[in-house]
Amino acid sequence: MHPIAIVALTLIGVVLVYAIGISFVEWRTQRAIEHTKGASQHIQRDQQARYEEIQREAAERREQRAVDDRAREAERLRVIAEREAAADTTR
Repeated sequence: MHPIAIVALTLIGVVLVYAIGISFVEWRTQRAIEHTKGASQHIQRDQQARYEEIQREAAERREQRAVDDRAREAERLRVIAEREAAADTTR
């Protein structure tokens, strides 16, 4: 075989191996990006669910505070009414 043909075939082989290597690296990089993107989306969904849970819990606490406030106010008014009634009966 002619020495130039050997050099040409060797060069073609090296270029082919290089191209295959680059393609593999690009493929692995793309897979890593997809994996990272999927993990990021999963984390984002988890964070959104947690945020919504915190919002629900805060709303429940606000509602319970409002119920407690109304009960305290009703009790306060009942005590005032009882005192006034007791005061009226002693007069």
